[in-house]
Amino acid sequence: MTLRLLLDEALSPNTAAYLRQLGYDALHVSALDALGFDDPEIVALAQREQRVIVTPDLDYGYLLLTTPSAPSAVLLRLKDRRKEHVNMLLAFYLPNVIEPLNRGALVLIEDDDMRIRFLPSATSHD
Repeated sequence: MTLRLLLDEALSPNTAAYLRQLGYDALHVSALDALGFDDPEIVALAQREQRVIVTPDLDYGYLLLTTPSAPSAVLLRLKDRRKEHVNMLLAFYLPNVIEPLNRGALVLIEDDDMRIRFLPSATSHD
């Protein structure tokens, strides 16, 4: 099963193109005319589109943990935010978190680490 990703405006549209080359269904918010949307609007869009949010905006963590049926998200807490570094980390970690993200999770990627926290609405793996 692949991931349907929605990259927020703090990330480069080129990162979405790179992820598509890797086989992911990745869209940048600009492709959905969603530039300038606030965080709750992006969450609602991701819910409608059934997409995982990818963002360096750590405020999404609290929002998603308190939103019923919240979409999954990949939160990027990086010192190095160059798109080449972001692309490298996403290419490395995404294959390992497809199942948790499809169940309902927050994945925190740092420059040298990755953590997973399941959302309250996560589906069990039974």
